[in-house]
Formats: sequence, C-alpha cells, structure tokens
Amino acid sequence: MPDKKVPVLVKAFEEFALFCKDRWRAALLAVVFIALLGSILLSLFYGYRSIELLGTELDRGLVILEDSHVTADQLQSDFQSSVEENRLVDDQMTKCVFKYNASAMLVFKFHNSRTDLQGKHDFFYSATNEISSNGITNYLPDAQTVPIVRLGKYITPMIEGKCRVVHVNVMKDNDWLKRKLTLSGIETVVSCPIHDKGGNLLGFTELIYTTQNPAPVDTEQFVKTLESFRRTTDNISLIVQK
Repeated sequence: MPDKKVPVLVKAFEEFALFCKDRWRAALLAVVFIALLGSILLSLFYGYRSIELLGTELDRGLVILEDSHVTADQLQSDFQSSVEENRLVDDQMTKCVFKYNASAMLVFKFHNSRTDLQGKHDFFYSATNEISSNGITNYLPDAQTVPIVRLGKYITPMIEGKCRVVHVNVMKDNDWLKRKLTLSGIETVVSCPIHDKGGNLLGFTELIYTTQNPAPVDTEQFVKTLESFRRTTDNISLIVQK
C-alpha cells in the first residue's frame, strides 16, 4: 500500500513554499514602500530647507536694500547727487583741457567687480569721466573694468601720492600699457592720484597729449600745466569725497 504520509508531506511542503513566497513578496513590497516613503520624507526635508534658505537670502536682500535705499526719495536723492558730482568733475576737467590745450582728460576709479574662488577680491579700474578736444577719439569706452595688475609700476607713484609724466615712446616697464597707448595715438600722459580724506587711493586722473597735439614738455608753460593739473585733481578729490 502506498504510504499516506507522502501526500501529506507534499501538501505541507507546498503550503510552506507558498507561505515563504507570500512572505518574500510581502517583504519586497515593504522594502519598496519604506524606500518610497523615505524618498518622500527626504524630498520634503530638503524642500523645507531650500525654502528656509531662500527666506534667509530674501531677508538678507531686504536688509541690504533697506541699508542702501530705504525709500524712493533717498534713491532719487542719490541719483541727483551723482549727477551733480559728475557735472562738477566735468567742469574742472573742461577748464584744464582747454586752458592748457590738452587732447583729453579722463578720471579713473578703482573697484572690485568680483571675487575669485578663494573669496579674494579682484581689483579693476574704469574710466568714469572724459573731456576731449574736437576731433579726438573717445577713450572712455575702451577703458572699462581693466585689471589693475595691467598698470604695473605705472601705479607706484600714485600710491605714494605723487603725480607722474609718462612719455609713451620711452616706456620700458609695461609693454601692455605702452602698446595700448601707442595704438590710441597717445604720446604723453600726466597722471595724478585721487584720494579720500583718509589718504586712501580712490582712483587717478590722466591728462593726455596725442602725436597730433604733443605736450610742450620743454617749456615753462608745461610746468604751469602740471601745477594746475595737480590742483584740478585735488579739487576732483574733494568733489568725490562729498
């Protein structure tokens, strides 16, 4: 007779196999559910953090705006002050250019337009004002956001508070600046520093003579021009400080 225990064992094994299969399916579903729930919670957390950081940045931006221009009236006042400052600077420059028959005069200011990956400032200089004689090319558009390192030793006397007369054809310590001035047709440049009340260097002025209009460097008139140019630069420093 066949053993009756065999079908019972087979059935028991089948039930155990189904049980394990169901448990495995349930475990897999549980893992998927937990992973999905975790990703949802993680997304909510980072979303909340992003909103929180955005709110912090917005608050900081509002503080900056409030510190700079609290009201539209103050913004308008600052604008009017800037216009008046530039008008006064241009008046000083115009008198100097036409009184001493220069080709042009420019005012440059230093600024830090960006920071590098180490958080250090990269300094630049840009022309902000220009007065030119008739027929002279405007130099201002080509003198924007120039790295200050391009000036090289040219800036040293200005750091020391001194004016400087540069004859382009005999420049030896700055090939880039010499080439730039030569291509612009500039023969002689007189530079003086612009300082604030504390003696900090804010920028500099340049009185320009071209090859078509050379500077009278061998005359007493040129000495008077240098003295007048220094006084003009000092006046511009006072205007900028206000």
